[in-house]
Amino acid sequence: MVADESAAGFVVHESLGTIERGALAWSVPVMGRLGARSPHHEVAATALATAGGDPRWIVTAEEPGASVARRDLDVLLSATWRGTWASTRARVLATWLRDARTESPRAAGGDAPDVGLAYFPPPDAARAAGDNAVRAGCQDDSPDDPYPGVQNCPFPTGYYHVGGAGQLFDVIQDRPGVLGEVERTVGQHAIAVGASGEDSRVVLRTRYTGGYLRRQLAEELIVDYRLVQIGSGAGFDDSCGDGVSCNWLDEHERTVRTRGMAAWIADTWRPGESVSVDIGLRAESSQIGESVKVRDLLPRLGASWDVLGRGRSRLFAGWGRYGAMLPAGTGERVFAGPTIYQQVSFPGTTTHAVSSGGAVPIAPDLRGVRVDETVGGLELGAADVVRAGVHVRHRRLGRTLEDVGGTFTVVGAEPGTAAATRDFTEVSASFENAPSAVVHVRFGYAWSRLRGNWPGPFDPVDGFGLYVSSMFDRPPINATGPLPNDQPHRFFAEVAGRGRRFGMDLDLGVRAIATSGRPRSYRTIVGQSFLLPRGAGGRLPALAQANARLAARRGRLTFSLDVFNLFNRRGTTAVEEIYVLDDLPPIDGGDEGDLVFVKDNVDESDPARHFRRHGAPTRFQAPLLAVLGVRVDL
Repeated sequence: MVADESAAGFVVHESLGTIERGALAWSVPVMGRLGARSPHHEVAATALATAGGDPRWIVTAEEPGASVARRDLDVLLSATWRGTWASTRARVLATWLRDARTESPRAAGGDAPDVGLAYFPPPDAARAAGDNAVRAGCQDDSPDDPYPGVQNCPFPTGYYHVGGAGQLFDVIQDRPGVLGEVERTVGQHAIAVGASGEDSRVVLRTRYTGGYLRRQLAEELIVDYRLVQIGSGAGFDDSCGDGVSCNWLDEHERTVRTRGMAAWIADTWRPGESVSVDIGLRAESSQIGESVKVRDLLPRLGASWDVLGRGRSRLFAGWGRYGAMLPAGTGERVFAGPTIYQQVSFPGTTTHAVSSGGAVPIAPDLRGVRVDETVGGLELGAADVVRAGVHVRHRRLGRTLEDVGGTFTVVGAEPGTAAATRDFTEVSASFENAPSAVVHVRFGYAWSRLRGNWPGPFDPVDGFGLYVSSMFDRPPINATGPLPNDQPHRFFAEVAGRGRRFGMDLDLGVRAIATSGRPRSYRTIVGQSFLLPRGAGGRLPALAQANARLAARRGRLTFSLDVFNLFNRRGTTAVEEIYVLDDLPPIDGGDEGDLVFVKDNVDESDPARHFRRHGAPTRFQAPLLAVLGVRVDL
């Protein structure tokens, strides 16, 4: 079933009725801070907490299955000790972060949710109470119906939820960490030695409302999904098919543990009042579970010179090698997820299948993500009057981890395989007057170039990839070019003013941004296969946005109004890039003039099946948003 679409690729629909559902979204932030100070010691403790809730709506659903209530609790605790003596400084920082998101079904009338039922076509009225107007819209008995035997259900997702919301997810993360550093001045050298460690634990819980999910593809074709644990012996008394013992689970829980450690030594040498040279070495180790381990040594070097003296200038250059700690989310995709039992029932026939999500094989010789960065620039002016500067930066990807042909490994590690590339170059200029001025002005322009074949850990095509995308599942022909975030021209301007009126201190600020549009590409039905070289479709229109803030303070009370996207410019930030609905070989080095010659991959006498939504917008700028705040300083 294909929905009717306009020439621009938008779905054309006719309203069948309106359903209004209300829910309360709320968020309460709390902050507390305590501290003490002596001549040589300083201790501070901070607590930040935010509790909130909001609904997750399921659009194609009747009331009992339409909404999931989400509850969020974020807590950050930190404690810092600093010691200062004549030539020695030290600090110790300890933190603990808890981030918890839990889901529960919202049932109509407060009743407990039923088994999640997802129907296509929708059930008859005897199966579930529901939206008769929507259900009637799936029937078309008029003489003009070109397909009288087919249900014309208006849901592009294919299923209409009743009874329950289906699958629910809880994510609870704890991240304790500690950092310690000692710096000592010896003559012209300031030597710093430090170490840090973090141990993250993420608990993932999955369950179905009512214990399982049932989908109906036709009146007598039913598919049931259930969480199970496969095994044998005591406790495995259920059946997951012929000869397969298992245990039905009401909830599946798994824990992903990530540990990271680092140690460093750095030296700042000041041979003169206006010259400084920095050199350092950092060792990093990151680990997920027991099988994903990476280590690296990361040197850094930099120098700066106050050409005019007395802090009126800074000419600087530096080079550094950086690594990336593996996030816990990578473990969610590398290691196996819940095991799901599927039973398909048809008159006279029942089939069974068991599948386990995730479980990507891991290469034994992993090496960490590595990036080399070179920076340089010149800044002139006085800090309390005016400052202008020009900066140059180049960043190059040395190596990265990815899912390559079904194995989690270093891209390009195997002989004859393509390496991941990502190069970023930027030249920028900026100007600002003193931040303490009654009217503070700051503006700048940057030209940049982002090229390569690796879009980054968060792949915009595969979604939330985290180093497990499909980019390198096949040779990346045509994949090198302007990457999704390549926006060559960027301009910003800020104006902030302060004053006192009506017995209140007032602050007003406006920030305007203008950037080039992102590149467009032509892809085949396989998500990461480029029919033409990446970026061959030109660019989207330029984007502009303006944000404003107004704050008024009187005593301990502060009112604020923040307005984002002040002029409500909903520019297009991404479009559908699939051009043909065939897995065609790339046109190596081709251009848009070659598209008229693209043929079907089975019958070369027929043109390729074009995807009608190619070029249709898929993401927009956020619309106008206003946030009113009230703060009380105790």
